[in-house]
Amino acid sequence: MTTRFYVDNGVTATRYLDTYPYPYDITQLPALIPGIILQADFDVNDTASLTRNRVGAAMSVVGSPALGDYGVSLTEDNHLDTNIDIAAYNDSDLTMVTIAVHPGAIGAVVGRVQMNAPQRTRGTQTTATAWRAKWLTAAGAAQQADLTPSTAATDGEMAVSRFVRNNGSGSMLTKLNLPRTSQSATGTAATTPYAVPSSKILLGGSVEGTTTATIFMRACLIVSRAITDAEMATIYTYYKNYYQLKGKNI
Repeated sequence: MTTRFYVDNGVTATRYLDTYPYPYDITQLPALIPGIILQADFDVNDTASLTRNRVGAAMSVVGSPALGDYGVSLTEDNHLDTNIDIAAYNDSDLTMVTIAVHPGAIGAVVGRVQMNAPQRTRGTQTTATAWRAKWLTAAGAAQQADLTPSTAATDGEMAVSRFVRNNGSGSMLTKLNLPRTSQSATGTAATTPYAVPSSKILLGGSVEGTTTATIFMRACLIVSRAITDAEMATIYTYYKNYYQLKGKNI
């Protein structure tokens, strides 16, 4: 049997097939990345998104954080409490992934962030220009990794903080990655990490509550282990495509 195709040069096409980025279904990530304990993403047209955790119990509102264009504005007075006790993971590695707009100021992004002494911190924060992953050694010394993006972000930056208790040679490790620019920074110390006090993981709030930054956050994931570089690339691909369909470039 022969199939023949004919071209009619007298017809002008008025429609065309569009192309969509793939994969983009972020709800599939918990099945692909084991150990996700928080998956949050925000949308002004979906009021339930303000406190939704796609993989667990809902978050709590502190003050009045405002939903915006595929994100939420967070400050010290208006932030989110994940209701996850970070002390429960003192014996575990952790990964914290955020997609947010850098505020251009010192701010608390996610985790337990204590700006002042004794800085009992395990989380992501910002300096005036950089993203910072910060942890504390058993002796109380700060271990941190800082990155200033090599090019300006358009609609937000994915920052991936990984906190590893033992890198295989007896050293604790704090690693920060910016997948968009392929930048990475690592802090190591030949010691064990500090056991942070019982407190809830916060989005946009610090222990002292004294920073002045406004964090516009689009999404946040927390994983109860250190994800691999391949898993980080998968997460970035899904969210990059997801937000591209929303008209956002991360």
